[in-house]
Amino acid sequence: MAIGLLFYKTYVGAPITVGLLEDSTIELDCTKYVLFGGAGCLDKEIAHGKVMIPTAAYRDEGTSYHYAPAADYITI
Repeated sequence: MAIGLLFYKTYVGAPITVGLLEDSTIELDCTKYVLFGGAGCLDKEIAHGKVMIPTAAYRDEGTSYHYAPAADYITI
């Protein structure tokens, strides 16, 4: 059964998210994903009660280095 598009709410943490995505790629034969989850901001005036769409993130884990070139920040 091939699924063209999958909407998926991720867990917190890159390793578990990547593991589950890789499993779903095999099990569901899915090729495109729309991932959603949490994001935040240190300035309460900017983020309080608002929907945020992040455009960049500080990389403080190791999983993303397997999928994108090394850098302190990654842009989306």
